Amino acid sequence: MKLAAIVALMIRLFSIGLVIYLIRVLLSEFSAYANFDSYSLNAVAVLVIVSIIFLAAFLWKFPLFLAKKLIDFGSVDDEETRSFSEKSIYTLSFVLLGTLLFYWTLSDTVYWWFLLNVQAELSQHTNEISAQQKASVLATVTEGVFAILLIVGSGQISRFVLWLRRAGT
Repeated sequence: MKLAAIVALMIRLFSIGLVIYLIRVLLSEFSAYANFDSYSLNAVAVLVIVSIIFLAAFLWKFPLFLAKKLIDFGSVDDEETRSFSEKSIYTLSFVLLGTLLFYWTLSDTVYWWFLLNVQAELSQHTNEISAQQKASVLATVTEGVFAILLIVGSGQISRFVLWLRRAGT
């Protein structure tokens, strides 16, 4: 299996995870949220759901294109890969970790969005969130930044880890 195909497989698995998460949201939070009379909030909820569907479809349809944009495979992509270099294993691991963290960030973002909108609808005030909720929202934003850094900078991070590993010996 080629290295690009492995990364494309991870992208497709992430797409499946998005669809599973969307089904969970539709069955739980959205049914409770849909009972409110606010048309604009319901329209935004539908827009978010449709955009997640389009994102999952895009990830499913073009995984090799995205894999080649994420990682510079060089000449490795021209031949079958039987064993991986140490740098490739680190790079794939950081991409996988970043993908998992991005999935958690996406699920937390949808959760906080629904919670804050329901709370605003019930109390008619948008500023009444507790300090713990503010900290959790900030933690979600931080997770998102780290996820993007892990995915985009996986090659540089793996080179740095290898440099640290060799510097100690």
